[in-house]
Amino acid sequence: MEDLKILLKKHKEVGKTLHTDQVFNITRFNSKYHGMTCNANQITGFYKRLKNNTGITVSPHRFRHTMASELGNTTNINILTLSNILGHSDLRVTRQYVETDLAPQMELVRKLEQNLTKRNNHSE
Repeated sequence: MEDLKILLKKHKEVGKTLHTDQVFNITRFNSKYHGMTCNANQITGFYKRLKNNTGITVSPHRFRHTMASELGNTTNINILTLSNILGHSDLRVTRQYVETDLAPQMELVRKLEQNLTKRNNHSE
């Protein structure tokens, strides 16, 4: 959590982000880099260093997918908001990140079965 607090503090120092800002823009937080946007080599280098330091191979897409899945499976998620965060123009794409909780569906089917059984018993 401390890292997130540092990032939030730096973000406030730099100023508000725009809708077009890069999510992993390391140039905003590291004086070693220059310019307003980071480039592919900087991102590739970051993930190589991460792999070398942790032994785990990850990618920006994996982080994005994990974030989308976590948010998508949050209780009472607004799928339109998630779609906007991810920049999807089609809800069907966003829907792939949302796992359906089968428990309520199974409960509804169980109640239907109970009602049908009751009707059958009353009609006999």
